Amino acid sequence: MSHIPPVMGYAGPQTFSEAFIPSHGRAKLALIFLWIFIALNALLKLLSTALVFSVDMEAAMTTRPVPSWLMLVGIGLIVGGLSYFVLFILLVVFYLRWQHQAHKNLYALGKYPRFTPGWGVGWWFIPIVQLWKPYQNLKDVGIQSDSTGRGFEPLPWYWFCWIASMIVSSIANNFEDEPTVAAMIDLCALALEIGAAWLLTRYIQFVVEKQPALLSGAQSVRSYR
Repeated sequence: MSHIPPVMGYAGPQTFSEAFIPSHGRAKLALIFLWIFIALNALLKLLSTALVFSVDMEAAMTTRPVPSWLMLVGIGLIVGGLSYFVLFILLVVFYLRWQHQAHKNLYALGKYPRFTPGWGVGWWFIPIVQLWKPYQNLKDVGIQSDSTGRGFEPLPWYWFCWIASMIVSSIANNFEDEPTVAAMIDLCALALEIGAAWLLTRYIQFVVEKQPALLSGAQSVRSYR
């Protein structure tokens, strides 16, 4: 009987000869960068909002010489923006390292997830399908890491907050001529981002805690047999 290769991205019947490696170390790094990123993002947005509501920017910019405090604020925002970009890259790297390891651990637990670990990472970078495939993968990993089979039940709320934050941020960008409106919409996006970060933190902690317990159960069964 010939072997039929799995559909692209789907794990199929193949297995990985990976030993179980606790993912709590990678999870810790991912969460550190997640909350540093969120803190910097909040600081930049709150500072920008404070400037919009407390300073007549048009008058300040036309003043000669430009006030020194305004130059310092501008430099701070530039440095903060560059730091934001660097932190975002680091967050993506460390989060995906954790996700990949947690996904591979399922094979050591005798589980057969819907997607391969590589495609679990890859779906995040493919336009259009990144709107639902990563969610399917996260749901699958959560369910198969949980001995009860329920998975992380608030996961749909995480996905809603994450998608909604991107939509609201894009709406704010359309109000460049009305900075006060843009600032208020941006604060709504920030609230959604914080909610998504909190739920993602809980999801990571859920998987990190559930997988070793599942491993202990599987080892007990093998020892009994």
